[in-house]
Amino acid sequence: MQTQHPETDWRPVVFDALVRFCAAAHTPEEENGSEGGVAGVSAPSASGALDFRNLAGEDLPLTQVAALCLVAKACVQSGDIADIWQRGATTIVHTSLDAHRVSWSWKRLLPDHFEFSWDTRSEPHHVLRMIRASNLDPRRASFEHGLVDAMTRNDDPIVFLTSSLDDLHPAVAMFDANVVSIGGIEREVLPVLFAIRYPELTDGQIEELASRVPDLSAVPPGDIDCVVLAFRQSDPNVVPMMIARYVEQSLDEEASTEPKLWRPSSVVPLNDLVGLGAAKVAAQDALGALRDWQAGLLSWNAVPRGLLIAGPAGTGKTELARSLAGEAGVHLVVASYNQWQKAGSLSHFLTAMEKSFDEAKREAPSILFIDEVDSFYTRTDLSGDGRNDSYDVKAIAALLEKLDGISDREGVIVVGACNHLKFVDPAIRRAGRFDVVVEIGLPTFEDLEVILGQHLGGIASGIDLTACAAAALGRTGADCAAAVRLAGATARRGNRAMTTDDVLAALEGDAPKMSDEEWLRLAVHECGHAIVATALTAGSIEYARIGSSGGECKVAVTRVLQTENDLHLSRCVALAGREAERLLYGSIVVGSGGVVDSDIAKATRSASNQICSFGMGSLGPIWLAPAGSPSSVREAVSGHLPEVAELLQSAETTARNLLVEHRDVLVEMASYLAQTKVLYGDDLDRYLARVPVQERGTSAMR
Repeated sequence: MQTQHPETDWRPVVFDALVRFCAAAHTPEEENGSEGGVAGVSAPSASGALDFRNLAGEDLPLTQVAALCLVAKACVQSGDIADIWQRGATTIVHTSLDAHRVSWSWKRLLPDHFEFSWDTRSEPHHVLRMIRASNLDPRRASFEHGLVDAMTRNDDPIVFLTSSLDDLHPAVAMFDANVVSIGGIEREVLPVLFAIRYPELTDGQIEELASRVPDLSAVPPGDIDCVVLAFRQSDPNVVPMMIARYVEQSLDEEASTEPKLWRPSSVVPLNDLVGLGAAKVAAQDALGALRDWQAGLLSWNAVPRGLLIAGPAGTGKTELARSLAGEAGVHLVVASYNQWQKAGSLSHFLTAMEKSFDEAKREAPSILFIDEVDSFYTRTDLSGDGRNDSYDVKAIAALLEKLDGISDREGVIVVGACNHLKFVDPAIRRAGRFDVVVEIGLPTFEDLEVILGQHLGGIASGIDLTACAAAALGRTGADCAAAVRLAGATARRGNRAMTTDDVLAALEGDAPKMSDEEWLRLAVHECGHAIVATALTAGSIEYARIGSSGGECKVAVTRVLQTENDLHLSRCVALAGREAERLLYGSIVVGSGGVVDSDIAKATRSASNQICSFGMGSLGPIWLAPAGSPSSVREAVSGHLPEVAELLQSAETTARNLLVEHRDVLVEMASYLAQTKVLYGDDLDRYLARVPVQERGTSAMR
């Protein structure tokens, strides 16, 4: 993201602070203080251009970066930021942001010759001293005796931190101080986060994505993490919708005095929820057991201990918990790893966890919903370097202790949720803690018709649900709900009834200005996947679609046990899109690579796993790293790159030969998809029926 910055622009200040922070991280401790830089990153040039995308590889904490942007913006807009560092200067910082976030930001903004300290009693030198305003107020329990004496012994610049200007003690208010007010997360800082998180985006794409985010003024300052959490998505196009969903929830809960504990009334009854498969059955079983326990027909020992649901964000895990609690008429306590971690240090984390379990026990019978269970670090993957191991191990141990407290939590059913089951510590998953562990996928076409109808309510009869469900393929129930809300807003602006086109436009989003040829190329890519997967019986094709966020060919793999040949076939399918482009255009575009879930990345991980994890390489039965882990790829690339390349080239050759054989089908199928944007059902079967199936094991390997 390149910007031209006037004198009042805060972005150069942030960029310079981050460059210096990264340089310090790359510099040995004994060399800190000397001039340095980060490879490929430099301070803004004389022309005024800066590009935050160059910082993408530095593993920067996005929440801290967001806080830094807010602090820098407030400082720059309040006057000359250099005045804050002047000897004897006094600044009052008015903010509800967490003190840790604010202090981290001040440390980054300080000139190199300055230090930062919460301690006012140290010897005078170039130090910016931060003081909680309440510590200078004798009316408060936090009042520190002797603080005034310590402050008058030197003239270091001081920053008073307060959450309320109206409640300042005269001892603070008497200063001729510059007041810097720092609010909550703002849409203006989002382009910086998009650039660092998704460096492959262009300036125009970043601006377009940021413009789709609603006004964030309703988001409390302390909830900056909740907005930044949306950037966890691998697809940047999903981020605005995720933030919009959270903003709406913030508005709904603004008047509630107990936002984390309520008796929910789900929009959709438990029996009417769709797309949840075994998770819905498990919830119905838990509901029946809970009712029998309440009626005295069942002992608590016979009630399921808990339900752990894994699935993509927005597939209905939270809604299932709300529906379960609402149907049972019991309280729902909502907690998450992020909520507990936001409390601060490990002791604060454990206290917050304790509070959630205590609330659930106090309000029993109740449902305790714990989100982001996969954020608890899997102990089998701990680094062993001691940096965070103690924190992670103790956090997991505390959760296990709470889940094991059978006698202490009678009447409490725990429902856990995660996006990736493989990242959940095995000890958390075992029976007795979570008796039922289920995975849910994206809704089917039939599910999407029902979901859209539920959210549309009484106006569903005037909407073509079939067309809308087709456009929604590959999306979640939450995406459908957000699209219906957006379509309703569009209709209200026009003072008219909602139409099918409103819903379709909301589902599609703001489509990029692509030419017909570009849409056709997208279609060629996805049809290449479908044809090769069908020819090799690598899985059944559920649908193929193209849209503003790219394309998708949904291949359902039914084989549980995978042979060496199955791995080869999966690589053929992954690389088939590129080969379809090369066949018809003589070139490929960058979309099949770049991000961690790209076609090339999937194929490379498959080859790396085969060699370093599954014992199917030239070295024979040797295990070097866990399957799917970054260490597996690094091990393969560092020591077995020629063999990895050979496996990938073999898959490319197989895919290319099949596509040459079925070129006519590829051309016709892609032309149709380019026009309709989605292929499913009978239309999809009509094309794939012309692709004869090869016998398994006949495709060449290596």
